[in-house]
Amino acid sequence: TFVIAGISFRGMKRCARCKITRTDQCTGARGAEPIAALAAFRRARDAKKDTDVFLFGMNANHLGTGRLAVGDRIDLQRLGLPPL
Repeated sequence: TFVIAGISFRGMKRCARCKITRTDQCTGARGAEPIAALAAFRRARDAKKDTDVFLFGMNANHLGTGRLAVGDRIDLQRLGLPPL
């Protein structure tokens, strides 16, 4: 679990990839990065699909409401996930 700006979050599962990280938030254009760079050292086999996937993100659920801002501090409350 972790807290940002007084809002608690619980990490639910590692995620394979995320289109948001490749999307320019001003224009909506998508590029290859950071997926291309991360693929060099974060690959895992997906037994269900028999493909390589990139594991570098985390799906998380918020446990409250509030406002987040760029630069907000992230306070780790509990670690329990295996390393990526």
